[in-house]
Amino acid sequence: MKKIIIILCAVVLQISCSTVKEHNAHIGDLISENDLKSDVDYIYNRLQKMHPNLYWYISKEKLDFKFDSIKTTINKPLISYDFYQKLAPIIKTIGQGHMSVQPYVKKFTSNERKSLTKKFAY
Repeated sequence: MKKIIIILCAVVLQISCSTVKEHNAHIGDLISENDLKSDVDYIYNRLQKMHPNLYWYISKEKLDFKFDSIKTTINKPLISYDFYQKLAPIIKTIGQGHMSVQPYVKKFTSNERKSLTKKFAY
């Protein structure tokens, strides 16, 4: 029974490490213009459908203009962080404190987290 638990723990650790590697492998990938523009459309459509008071702090015309502007500024492939930097200010102008956008950031393995904790521990 003890051997089975050890084997299962080893398998789980291997799976979790490969997931971190796969996640980090795509952070610097370029995303095509068309994909980014369709993401902007998708985000705006979801906001319009799902947000109960989307135009409470900003008019529909101004928000339409901002989303159209972001689509015109996307003229080359971008990495996800650059796309985040373009999108976050628009989401902020909606004025709803409970909404946020978070960048796609590097994940750390448990060993990396431990070493960082030791390095920055007070």
